[in-house]
Amino acid sequence: MSEFVCPGNIDCGSQVMGLAFHPHEPVCVASVITGEVYVYKYTESGEAFTTLTGHVDSCRDVKFTSSGEYLFTGSKDKKICCYDKEMKLSWAKEESHANAINVLYSFPHDEKLLASADEEGNLKLWDIRSNDRKEISSTKDNQDFISNMTYFEPKNRLITVGGDGFLGAYDLRKSGLKLEKLSDQQEDELLSIAVVKNGRKVVVGTQEGIIDIWSWGEWEDMSDRFPGHPKSVDCILKVDEDTICTGSSDGIIRFVSIFPNKLLGMAGDHDGFPIESMQFSHDRNLIGTSSHDSIVRFFDVSYLNEPDSDEEEGELNAKAEDSVTNETTSNTVATASNASNILSNTTRPKKKMKAATKKEATQDFFSDL
Repeated sequence: MSEFVCPGNIDCGSQVMGLAFHPHEPVCVASVITGEVYVYKYTESGEAFTTLTGHVDSCRDVKFTSSGEYLFTGSKDKKICCYDKEMKLSWAKEESHANAINVLYSFPHDEKLLASADEEGNLKLWDIRSNDRKEISSTKDNQDFISNMTYFEPKNRLITVGGDGFLGAYDLRKSGLKLEKLSDQQEDELLSIAVVKNGRKVVVGTQEGIIDIWSWGEWEDMSDRFPGHPKSVDCILKVDEDTICTGSSDGIIRFVSIFPNKLLGMAGDHDGFPIESMQFSHDRNLIGTSSHDSIVRFFDVSYLNEPDSDEEEGELNAKAEDSVTNETTSNTVATASNASNILSNTTRPKKKMKAATKKEATQDFFSDL
């Protein structure tokens, strides 16, 4: 098997607001503050092969459907666009919200469904098969911006988090947004979210750098808290049922274990620039990120896909050490402990970590406080 080569960074020319990877192809989409959406094949040159111009103001979010057949875009101009696989506009809704759109969510079980939320807390559900282009459901349960949302298909629930400190659980079983429960106010901005532990836990990143942990169905208040990030946790990616990847405004990408709650390692950093968006590539060999600049950065995490066996541990450690050595060319700041201990296959038994001593682990985790 040929060795994976991390692509170079991409300069989009304007501040990047949204980032998405095609689910099956080496294609990256970046939306910028001036409204354009650039489509790149990141394994080739850094030049966009398509530019989408459906928006006249900052395009804040972009989402592929699970099949890659459609791309949704949402903007400060209040417009939602849907592009087909040829990147031709197939559906659009002007003035879809009364306020600037902040975040979109494409449902994996039905790619014609879309959820959208704006900076004033309005949440809407759309079906692009509808001829009248009217939302099929809408609600306003937050008093400030909705920052992020996720969906857990086995329970048919949409979970939202917002800048006003509320988490909302919505039952979609009756083709609408039925609020099951709005949490107590958390006195902190809730910024990012993921469902882990096979649906038993929901992890939420906050402005204060604490990861709030919620037990499924107990939406009134969190059940546990994991402090440690020195600044806000703006992005969360699910690695497996026990592990998440966090992007913080201190510019560091971390791997974190949930129950037991501990830092596992670092995947890369932004040299102090905050991490505003973060996504896995289609093959999970890369993490793509954006910050308060025009650059899409790529970090090599191909070691997550390596086999898990004691015989191969030395080889994995060597690859991780090579990644550190080549940091300036590949933007990868992987550690050997990452490569041998973070696994992407949840069905494989985890091998025991060769962890640092308690004193060393504490020093590593809080070294940048």
